Amino acid sequence: GLSEHDDLNDITEKLVLDLEIFNGFAVAVTWSKMGTIAKMEHIPFEKIRVDKDDKMFQVADWYNDDMVQLFPKIGDVEKIPAFDTENRIGKQLFYYRVYAAGVKHYPLPEYIGGNAWIEADVQVANFHNNNLRNNFWGGYLINFNNGIPTPEEQGDIERQIKRKFSGTDNAGRFVVTFNDDATKAPTLEPLTPSDMDKQFEILNKIQGNVCE
Repeated sequence: GLSEHDDLNDITEKLVLDLEIFNGFAVAVTWSKMGTIAKMEHIPFEKIRVDKDDKMFQVADWYNDDMVQLFPKIGDVEKIPAFDTENRIGKQLFYYRVYAAGVKHYPLPEYIGGNAWIEADVQVANFHNNNLRNNFWGGYLINFNNGIPTPEEQGDIERQIKRKFSGTDNAGRFVVTFNDDATKAPTLEPLTPSDMDKQFEILNKIQGNVCE
């Protein structure tokens, strides 16, 4: 028998999708009293946690739709023993993962080697988006003209500025300062790039590498 909601085609499609995304899949098998398979049910791979011996599995919602980690109560966690044809009793979990050297319990997805390029692609899109929202208005070089601080103070100022204004989320932004003495005010030198077309060309090459 199959689960109440899925036929064999539905289960197969879900298993194939899990294999494509996670390099693994899982099926809950319920044995009949005669020792034959009475029911099969697809278990979403992301809901599975494995014990150190691979003999018991815990199934629950570990993250919500916004990828915030959840801490399910004991009563919300279903424990299912591993599939065992020598002990055909109750509900068991057939857990399959593609082998990866040096990795236990969980498989590595096929795209693991492209993670850096995927992240680069996200940051490139973010950079373009923020430049568009700021009408391609560039950043500024900040010169403080009120004396030379101690090395510790210089480091503190630099960290504060980087923390607030660095990263692709702040592409094209500028710094606002307030000063009592205009003669000692910081100077801001615009760094608007004159070769924006070349920037697009370089960044688009990065995106091209992701898609190859």
